[in-house]
Amino acid sequence: MKSGWSSSVFVGSALIDFYAKLLLINDALEVFDEMPFRNSVCANALMSGYAEAELWVEGLELIRKMRMLNLNYDNFTLSAALRACAGLHAIELGEWVDSSLTASSDMKAVEFGKQLHTQVMKSGWSSSVFVGSALIDFYAKLLLINDAVEVFDEMPFRNSVCANALMSGYAEAELWVEELELIRKMRMLNLNYDNFTLSAALRACAGLHAIELGEWVDSSLTAYSDNKDVEFGKQLHTHVIKSGWSSSVFVGSALIDFYAKLLLINDAAELFDEMPFRNSVCANPLLSGSAEAELWVEGLERIKKMPMLNLNYDNFTLPAALRACAGLYAMELGGQVHAKIIRTVPDVGGDVFLQSSLIER
Repeated sequence: MKSGWSSSVFVGSALIDFYAKLLLINDALEVFDEMPFRNSVCANALMSGYAEAELWVEGLELIRKMRMLNLNYDNFTLSAALRACAGLHAIELGEWVDSSLTASSDMKAVEFGKQLHTQVMKSGWSSSVFVGSALIDFYAKLLLINDAVEVFDEMPFRNSVCANALMSGYAEAELWVEELELIRKMRMLNLNYDNFTLSAALRACAGLHAIELGEWVDSSLTAYSDNKDVEFGKQLHTHVIKSGWSSSVFVGSALIDFYAKLLLINDAAELFDEMPFRNSVCANPLLSGSAEAELWVEGLERIKKMPMLNLNYDNFTLPAALRACAGLYAMELGGQVHAKIIRTVPDVGGDVFLQSSLIER
């Protein structure tokens, strides 16, 4: 300010970006509002902060304000608008587009997305991978899977981000077969798998238990379904190791979840023990599998070891401990866990999952 650079759009946008990245949104907004000259870059920097802070309404208000300030939309702006709507499901925001929209919230969300989609087509951004993936993400989050697929299929250029956005929609709608088909299609489209893709593949198999899908991996698999499940998981596990994703917590937790859901507890435990980095998300599927297999002692042993591994208990871990105590009829230990919950969970009454576990005990 003192050096006289406050009127520079270049410096102003850098300042907005700085504050936005620190989530000091009010400071970023103040800089934006005080700038004598603004452009789309400044607005997009502020919009980034709104998105990071999940201030979807404010993000959409800024997009509306851009028109009043004669600032053009670019591929980032359109993508941000779609992601804000996906974040909000555009609830009660239909009037932001057209005051004549008086249908239900879901219809408003659909209408809003369709109008943005039309804007994308008219503005020539339909070939942008960035905008395309945002459109797919928007439709997928509203579970308008056919629309998401149509956008994906019509894109002249695609990447793994677009495929993963569609995959997310399939997972949300529990369309496991379609999700696995898309993963197979990615190879034909020369799209690389990343940690999200591999995790999605494993979770799709866990959702389906890969029943009758063994041939999707290898036509020589002719054994019964459970055997196909095991083989499929092993092949994905091998692919994870070869592709260098074995150190990913995200992929690791998906693998543990896959093995645990098939009750291959030893495989899940071995994978957990070999992971270079672990968190509570990795531990919880193993606890879940141990409970499903009624391995109460092993589950409690795992829970006891968590503090030694610097893993925090969360609202899943403590109920798992209580269920294990109930399974063992270990009333005294259950009482200790109950006391731990009261000490560590500020609002026990507000957590339905914890409450039901306490009642079970």
